[in-house]
Amino acid sequence: MTVQPARTVENPPKDGPRIRAHLIYDDPGAAIEWLTRAFGFRERAVVHRNPDGSVQRAQIEIEDSLITIGTPSIHGQSPRQGVSSMLYIYVDDVGEHYARAKSAGANIVA
Repeated sequence: MTVQPARTVENPPKDGPRIRAHLIYDDPGAAIEWLTRAFGFRERAVVHRNPDGSVQRAQIEIEDSLITIGTPSIHGQSPRQGVSSMLYIYVDDVGEHYARAKSAGANIVA
């Protein structure tokens, strides 16, 4: 494994909020495609790619929110046994948001 040198960042960062969500997916590329289609996110940047060209880590955004999408790593395995994270997301038009997610194949639970 190659260790990347530490990077310095500004506190607070100029390009976003102080707290950012990082969500883990087995296939970040597919997750990004679905999240953009179902919920209107925009791909901001692919930060790292694997040697085979697949996405290892990327950023998506919507409104003033930024989410990093990544693969399971040395920090742990894919959390398939249960809930690994929860997010509160506020939208302007719940009906439109629901319809878009449903048409993209989202499993709506209440």
